Amino acid sequence: MKALDAKDCLLKALDPSDNRANVLSLSAAGWALYHQIAPEALAWEAELLQVLSVTEYRDRLRILDKLDAQLQQP
Repeated sequence: MKALDAKDCLLKALDPSDNRANVLSLSAAGWALYHQIAPEALAWEAELLQVLSVTEYRDRLRILDKLDAQLQQP
């Protein structure tokens, strides 16, 4: 986050429901960086995941969804 902020890739705004928190989004520079990096990252991910069977891939998604739900708990 610090590196993205230092490169002016982030926009910050106070969270209207909690003035102690900030809502972050990408600036124009952030989106440009994303579009530069994303294709290579997605290709790397596809190559990495190709060793998984369909069942293993579905299990991976199910596990990640379960962990994400746990993180959303208060």
